[in-house]
Amino acid sequence: STSQVAVYFSGALVYTTPSLPTNQWVNLSVSHNGTTVSVYQNGTYLGGGASGSIAASNQYTSIGYDYN
Repeated sequence: STSQVAVYFSGALVYTTPSLPTNQWVNLSVSHNGTTVSVYQNGTYLGGGASGSIAASNQYTSIGYDYN
């Protein structure tokens, strides 16, 4: 069985990971360099997308929670 993680920035989908293994620890990290969001799995770059700059917002940030 597998699952995926979706990365949203300012409410827009930026990247969806490939299938991740279940019942196994995976280190996911996300960085932002001012123009691009980058996603890493176990230290390996997976991909990302243009995001623009970070603006002040009343939107909440969540990790590991599907609010849909």
